[in-house]
Amino acid sequence: MKRKKLSRTLEVTVESSERITVHRIEPGGPAWCLVCGGSEHFESAYEAARTLGSNQREIFRGVETGDIGFVELPEGSILICLRCAATAAHRTKNTEET
Repeated sequence: MKRKKLSRTLEVTVESSERITVHRIEPGGPAWCLVCGGSEHFESAYEAARTLGSNQREIFRGVETGDIGFVELPEGSILICLRCAATAAHRTKNTEET
């Protein structure tokens, strides 16, 4: 006796939505920092280094390790969270002293 195969088709519909919020950030102005979780002032790497008595390489090192929050601008430059940069600079100075 031959058996007939029974096949079933299941149709699944998935709906999703995505919301993107874009804020314009100006150097020296406040923005939300994803690293420290605060609404902080962002500056160029040069200004951040100058303000903290540091150098740009230390600032970029902190960005690369994820210790310093930043926002990338459309033209490719970045703005640095001053609160994160100050915390990282303080941590570096304490490490060097010990």
